[in-house]
Amino acid sequence: MTRSRALSALATIALFVGLLATVAPAPVAAGHPDRISGADRYQTAAKVSASRFAAGVPVAYVVTGAKFPDALAAGVAAGVERGPVLLTQPTALPPATAAELDRLRPAEIVVVGGTGSVSDGVLAQLQGKTSGEVTRVQGPDRFATAAAVARHAFAAPTTAYVASGETFPDALAGVPAAVRQGAPLL
Repeated sequence: MTRSRALSALATIALFVGLLATVAPAPVAAGHPDRISGADRYQTAAKVSASRFAAGVPVAYVVTGAKFPDALAAGVAAGVERGPVLLTQPTALPPATAAELDRLRPAEIVVVGGTGSVSDGVLAQLQGKTSGEVTRVQGPDRFATAAAVARHAFAAPTTAYVASGETFPDALAGVPAAVRQGAPLL
């Protein structure tokens, strides 16, 4: 695994754990922290979702597990809307993600990113995972996609968090604060 892929994977996992901890912290017995993990990033995201969300969530966001920017913008929107972020491969819906969506039966699925991030084939597979609509939110690049997520999920924000779209640390650090404040991350 290359260093950039490892950092991307770490950022994605940290995003979910940090985001969900701000939305619905789980009780932990003193000295006995719970570890949520899977064989890969797709299973880990599904297990984090299963540990925090009951069936019938209002929304589930689906983003590529190959890159970090879309997940960061989607993470804030999902946190504010009380739904999980699940990962997909660009051209194939991983079994762990499919199974978690079957369990969740979200009222809506929002796919973040263009067809290079999440193919139309994956979008078609997602149609059967919700009783509502599957919506794609995208822009021509990561910056425009983050702005599109903000327009989609935030009616009239008075605050926005702005961070570099070139690397993930600053944006990742801003996710919990943005969720708490109900503000988009650009």
